[in-house]
Amino acid sequence: MFYRLGIALRKLDAAAAAVQGRSSIRSYCNKPHVRVVDLRTDVVAKPGVAMCQAMMDAWDKDFLVKDDPIARLPIGSSTEDHELQQIAADMFGMEAALFLPTGTMGNLIAAMVHCPERGDEMIVGDLSHLHIYEQGGSANLAGVHTTTVTTLPDGTFDLEEVESRIRHYSGLSFCRSRLICVENTHNIRGGSVLPLTFLQEVRALADRYGMSVYMDGARLFNAAVAQGVTPSTILQHTHSVTVCLSKGLGAPVGAILAGSREFIDSAKRCQRALGGAMWKTRMLQAAGRVALLDNIGRLEEDHLNAKTFAQAMVDCYPHLFSVEAAGTNIVRFSLKHNVWSPEKFCYLLYDVCEEEKAVLGQGIRVLMSPYFGNSFSYALFVKFIDIAAPPCGPHCYVHKQIAARGRSSTRGYYNTAKPRCPGPAEASNVRLVDLRSDTVTMPGLTMRRAMMEAEVGDDVMGEDPTVNDLQKIAADMFGMETALFVPTGTMSNLIAVMVHCRERGDEMIVGDLSHLHIYEQGGSAQLAGVHATTVTTLPDGTFDLDQLESKIRHGYPDAHYPRSRLICVENTQNIQGGRVLPLTFLQEVRALADRYGLSVHMDGARVMNAAVAQGVTPSTILQHTHSVSVCLSKGLGAPVGTILAGTRDFIARALRCRKALGGGMRQAGVLAAAGKVALLDNVVRLEEDHRNAKTFAEALLDSDPHLFAVDISAVETNILRFYLKEHSWSPPEFCALMGQCLK
Repeated sequence: MFYRLGIALRKLDAAAAAVQGRSSIRSYCNKPHVRVVDLRTDVVAKPGVAMCQAMMDAWDKDFLVKDDPIARLPIGSSTEDHELQQIAADMFGMEAALFLPTGTMGNLIAAMVHCPERGDEMIVGDLSHLHIYEQGGSANLAGVHTTTVTTLPDGTFDLEEVESRIRHYSGLSFCRSRLICVENTHNIRGGSVLPLTFLQEVRALADRYGMSVYMDGARLFNAAVAQGVTPSTILQHTHSVTVCLSKGLGAPVGAILAGSREFIDSAKRCQRALGGAMWKTRMLQAAGRVALLDNIGRLEEDHLNAKTFAQAMVDCYPHLFSVEAAGTNIVRFSLKHNVWSPEKFCYLLYDVCEEEKAVLGQGIRVLMSPYFGNSFSYALFVKFIDIAAPPCGPHCYVHKQIAARGRSSTRGYYNTAKPRCPGPAEASNVRLVDLRSDTVTMPGLTMRRAMMEAEVGDDVMGEDPTVNDLQKIAADMFGMETALFVPTGTMSNLIAVMVHCRERGDEMIVGDLSHLHIYEQGGSAQLAGVHATTVTTLPDGTFDLDQLESKIRHGYPDAHYPRSRLICVENTQNIQGGRVLPLTFLQEVRALADRYGLSVHMDGARVMNAAVAQGVTPSTILQHTHSVSVCLSKGLGAPVGTILAGTRDFIARALRCRKALGGGMRQAGVLAAAGKVALLDNVVRLEEDHRNAKTFAEALLDSDPHLFAVDISAVETNILRFYLKEHSWSPPEFCALMGQCLK
């Protein structure tokens, strides 16, 4: 039978070659001259030359006008950020749209907005992606109750069954039915396209009972292409939709959530709470624009390729396969003979290459995934990277741009040129000094080049080599067993709380002025059900240890008490002016935690500033903690990303939480490459930041008249706090006056 499989595989290789073009040599095969045909999913698609060029152009514009503060605001604030969202909203026939890291986050946010109260109910198909693959995030994180209806072979539901599930009673015993979710195309049902008449009937049913209709439209454009209609024609029957940009459309990261303006306003709050509000996403959004404006036309080719490959399986001798019809770019098939389990068959496909060398002149690896219901699936996609590549290679454009710019500093905001741009008051020839936060840093040329040249894979599958390198570098630097790359520090802190406090009602102890307590929307309570108790944050960022010990609930299992599980510290301490926590304090906190069996987590967004200020390695600081969150997008200059580090068991659990929160990005290597430069090259620049902060503080003290009160001894890193001696202006009024153009 193994020989017969080899014969079948040789027959299929010709079809694979026809539909996938040139195939790259993939390093994880561990054998040279091995051709890999990766049919597991269309999320393994990688950005092509045109998309890479668009991403580079986006940074090029930043380089020319990088003193424009609007270009540095969080997602959704700059005109280019709005451009992608407006393109998507117009294309979908919706009022507004929001760019998100992942489709999972889009689905979760939609459930949270449409079902605003815990215990609200949504109706979903029993084979929907939202129900099967997303870790029950709607229940786990949002408290939304789910009831299921049978998913029919074409991806639709029986509408009478749907209606029977709707709770239209007023009794206190019942959930409130709020939402009906549909999936188009339907993944588990082999890329089936939902008929427009079905969607029209679902919407009519929802309207009759005052419910909303949400579409998981991860592959919506495949449906539109297959039906020969616009996306808005499909979406006129829904209230909201999430569309993935990183599947067949080839973008490395990102999804679009669209709906009414009110819906998107609420979605933005949820995005922030989940840790999905990334800072500098212009490059990712440039890729998204190419995906929407240029790559949709290629989906028809994907559909043709899927049918071609399915037919090759049907025609294959020996007749091993039973193949379902290929409607779009997904094909489901099963084995006619139950000799192997799906897992065993996929393993044999991966391992069958040696016998084929004599026939084909090279080895073969065919990657497929065992699928739902004892079947298999593969997804065909265009390999954009191989299309119209210039003679000098896909990175030729990047090198030319960098050469044209000449030398520049590692971080863009250190460039000594004097760019001019319109200011907030539409004035020209105004130089802007942006002191709001170190999150406004922009990646320099070295970092941009690393991003453009990054080797990428699918990080959700653990196959992105650049992400894996970054995680190893970070773990070694921090003295931790392993590490995890996540989109934001907010998400990283939330994941740490979820892992350390595993049961709802567990308790953490935090400083009353900590970032985690003040600025992160209470996500630990809102999403993880973790209770917080606070201790006073002293002026140097520390706590009184006697007060800390008094907050520990050591009377458990008394039914009255929550269980104290975690102590959180922040280093450097933001609100207290970038104060560095003394090593002796951290040592005493850890000893206290060990005495009561608690964990210690450090919000180390600026821990590298602390290490530089103390003249020690990060691991010297972190030896007193169980886990740490380190931000790469502040003074270190990366556009997006945070590292969460801890033990292997901690990170294994964190990986599940990241997926549930919607933080599992696909080709995240373009972002991780920036993170590697941040950790390996940019840490040494932090000392210069500290000197600049000190110099600025001294200038305030020397001002005439003496308007400012500054504690110069408290300026330890890159954050400066000062007060106005005169109370003529409130802080907002003073900031507004500073923002006006001075002649």
